[in-house]
Amino acid sequence: MNWTSVVLPGKERSCRKWGHRAIQQWFNVTGPMHGFNAGAVRAAMLERDGKACRRTARDRPDSPPMVSWRATPSSLPILSSPSLQPSPEARTVHVSLEPHIAYTAANSPWGVRAWRWHILADGVRAGSISLRDGHSHVFTHLLGHVGFAVEAAFRGQGVAGQAVLALLPEIARLGLATAWITTTPDNVACQRALERIGCTLVEEVPIPPWYATYGKGERTKLRYRLAVDGERLPGT
Repeated sequence: MNWTSVVLPGKERSCRKWGHRAIQQWFNVTGPMHGFNAGAVRAAMLERDGKACRRTARDRPDSPPMVSWRATPSSLPILSSPSLQPSPEARTVHVSLEPHIAYTAANSPWGVRAWRWHILADGVRAGSISLRDGHSHVFTHLLGHVGFAVEAAFRGQGVAGQAVLALLPEIARLGLATAWITTTPDNVACQRALERIGCTLVEEVPIPPWYATYGKGERTKLRYRLAVDGERLPGT
């Protein structure tokens, strides 16, 4: 959850407990009766978010350097997968993305601007997804622009695919016509998830000895192409 507090009439609630969505719903329905403007309130919440994130980075020396997630390509607090037809196993799961960390090139673990979101499945954290603004061989052939991880309890429900689709507007805002996503030949579940949302397997490429995962035994990567504005498979 995002770390903010807002003062409601006669009470104070913490977003750790309540959440942005609940607060926004409250202001949309009840706020006008108290003279509140929902847009202004959301802007105030976003401003408090940025300050709180920066305080957390200072107060926890062991945490990675953070900047406000407002540095993401768009300032929407929650991203949801677009109104596309999901795969059959994903019909009962609603997936959205909650901003977590925005990196500058200086403090990014990948050396480029990057953003990370929590994946929410029906409002419950189910994993994470990252977007990396890199254009070198490392990002197009080995690491990929998008990386994700889904908790075991949520696998097989189409969560990963919906999370990638929810990220499409942010990928487009970076000016990418094509997003590259990579995986390993033994990760069949990831391959199926990517193919289900319309990614195209382009090739299998060798991993050079200097690349980090080579030392872990990986030898090849599968490169999947996702057309950001192009056509995808029927049903996606």
